[in-house]
Amino acid sequence: MPNKIAANSYPALLQKIRNEIDGARRAIEYTRALAYWNVGRHISEDILKNRTRAGYGDFLYRRLAGDLNMGERSLQRAAQFHREYPIPSPATQLSWAHYTELLSISDKLRRKRLEQWAIKEGAPRDRLRAKIVQSRPSAQILKSSNPQILTPKKGPLNIYQQLKPSLVQLGQDEILLDLGFNVWTIAGRADLQAGQVVDTRAKMSFTYRAYVEEIIDGDTLWAVIDLGTSNV
Repeated sequence: MPNKIAANSYPALLQKIRNEIDGARRAIEYTRALAYWNVGRHISEDILKNRTRAGYGDFLYRRLAGDLNMGERSLQRAAQFHREYPIPSPATQLSWAHYTELLSISDKLRRKRLEQWAIKEGAPRDRLRAKIVQSRPSAQILKSSNPQILTPKKGPLNIYQQLKPSLVQLGQDEILLDLGFNVWTIAGRADLQAGQVVDTRAKMSFTYRAYVEEIIDGDTLWAVIDLGTSNV
């Protein structure tokens, strides 16, 4: 039995094996990305079918996250993936992990440039993430001789607009409230606690408490918004 590897054939064998392993990895990553794209498609189609149901999207994400043992953000990213890349086979050279980083960028042109860079460089996810952070626009502090320009107009919390229902049937003591963000809820008149006011004006400003979870880039952040009710 020979005790040495044939020097003339080993490099070619090594390259063949590397090619097979790399090809298998790419196929796995492609399948995973396509699976998340289809998850996003199913979610988007279901939300569209139930678009007239108040707060349905938020409820759906919570329910799916619990039943699938997944984070709501991952499911939201999947739906965003389907919206932003409306092609049946969206990922050919990047993994789902790459796209979760790219989808955090609201500027589509900047996102496209970083996507092309990652493909050209064959950059792993961590390197792409570092590139995204490095390429973030510097924060600019606006200065004005009139400070009123930068003062937000705030209204009192927990004031909602009462709507006239057209697609839902209300009980005698129920009202339909617009909570903002295209979210509606049915409330009983007796459920409105002291300090919660119903406004019937056609146009009104909504004011919310919000808790910042993560700053994505110069003009994008993830925040939990308190709509002031217990059922949304």
